[in-house]
Amino acid sequence: MALNNHVSQCQSALQKANQLSSNRAGQLRELNTQIRALQDAVLQMEASQATREKQLLKELEESRAGERCLRDSVHVLEAEVSELRVKLQSSDDKALALAIQCKALELELRKTQTERDNLRACNMELQKELEKTEQEWVQAEAMHISRQILLDKEATERQEEAVTLRQEVAFLKKKLENLEKERKDVLVRLADATMGNFLAMFGPCVNSSKGHLFPL
Repeated sequence: MALNNHVSQCQSALQKANQLSSNRAGQLRELNTQIRALQDAVLQMEASQATREKQLLKELEESRAGERCLRDSVHVLEAEVSELRVKLQSSDDKALALAIQCKALELELRKTQTERDNLRACNMELQKELEKTEQEWVQAEAMHISRQILLDKEATERQEEAVTLRQEVAFLKKKLENLEKERKDVLVRLADATMGNFLAMFGPCVNSSKGHLFPL
């Protein structure tokens, strides 16, 4: 009767240990699935980040090219305005000289005055165009700065997300290792308990026939 009770207790302990081992194995499989999903998410996020960075860098380069073009246009217009100012000054000097010389040159003076007025009108037009170009350049520069800020912000956010995901993966790996160690400990304790119960029930028989049952 006592032997049957011992056997029943051993079987019950064995069933509980098997159930615990099965539960741990299920948890291990679930953790492995989560780790693989997180690793896939990290890879996908890094690929998306690389694509986004390439696109933003391309847009940034195009913006810089437009900015250089506008800067060259500004330089050309500034040179033309400077040249026109020189011509205007020369025309003013010529008109003054003609007025002093004599009345006979009045027609030439009027002609020069007209030329000067035309040059002034052209100068004003170029000045307006220069101001417009400068405004466009300022807007382009502001857009360039805004895109640079956006690129830096997105890069920082992606880096923070990657760090968080890596930390989660490391935590789950650590948890997986702990569960694996705990499972092994349970199996060891189960083996020890089973052997102890076995020896408790059949110890005398085992000791008397030790050489026959467990040959070295």
